[in-house]
Amino acid sequence: MSLSSTLIGLPLRWEALRKRVRFALQQRHFAEADLGVPIGHGCSAPILHPDYWHSLEEIFFMGEYDGAGQRFPLPTRWLDLGCHAGFFSLCMLLQHRKQGNKANLEALLVDGDGRVAPQIRRVAERNDAVGQIRFEHGAISRQSGSLRFVERECMASGSGNSPAGASAGVVREVPVITPTRILELLPPPYDLIKVDIEGGEHDLLTGYQDVLKHTDHMLFEWHSWHGGGGGLPQLRRLAADLGFTRQMEFKTPHQAPAQGTNAECGVLLLQREPR
Repeated sequence: MSLSSTLIGLPLRWEALRKRVRFALQQRHFAEADLGVPIGHGCSAPILHPDYWHSLEEIFFMGEYDGAGQRFPLPTRWLDLGCHAGFFSLCMLLQHRKQGNKANLEALLVDGDGRVAPQIRRVAERNDAVGQIRFEHGAISRQSGSLRFVERECMASGSGNSPAGASAGVVREVPVITPTRILELLPPPYDLIKVDIEGGEHDLLTGYQDVLKHTDHMLFEWHSWHGGGGGLPQLRRLAADLGFTRQMEFKTPHQAPAQGTNAECGVLLLQREPR
């Protein structure tokens, strides 16, 4: 046994020290492990933070978006608003590769949580999608300039109300990504916009008409505690006013505690009638 191995191994015989080392590695140096989970067809899901295991499980193990190709055409140009770990867009990439599609894919991923930027870069690098999958740090809001955004764990980051039991998080000033900026970064048309912005849906429907009018489908996660105050019926009316008259449940409504009250959320598949 080498001297270096002995110097490292002897202290680690103490359980208390091993626990401290394990905690430090998980909390401060997790990304350096460069973990990746093979998901088939040459695709791999990087995990640069322990929190991303939850998203991986929902999308690739529990099949949150199974049947996407049957319920709406696989997108070749899409916006991923509230992208978190980037696994929805990776799922779309995987579906194309499963079908042997050679189409040139373009996706713009947006999130107010700046911590996800290295993760999205790694998603693109690991899956030979650099230039196809791009990230922009910013929040969806009718407010101009910047806004207060709370970075939390377990996919609860956002500018709106926090789910009951969520950590207080870290408050940061985040730039608002405007409709003009989105149109510059990825010019329309868009086959699909995936929306998961934790209560910002009302701002999207009332402030981003110039983006939405170029969109065929929306995979729209709604939260009854959104900023408009009118729950799901209000969001349905606003979507219909924008031409999304076909509205189907992609995920049935379920209880989701928010700000100490019982609230609902779910996922709608919205389709614009042919123009």
